[in-house]
Amino acid sequence: MPELSPDSIQSVLGRSDYDNVREAAAETFADMLMVEATLPRRRPSVVRRTLFRARYR
Repeated sequence: MPELSPDSIQSVLGRSDYDNVREAAAETFADMLMVEATLPRRRPSVVRRTLFRARYR
């Protein structure tokens, strides 16, 4: 898609620089959590049951 600017692509893909290691780790954890939460259900997930309790009641 040649009409997309590099700045637009970067904003969609997310951040690439962080002030410290803990901030980068938190961002990585959030990304991994979102992926896990949006995967099709395979079997009961401890992560889903713990963090998305309202959905599973």
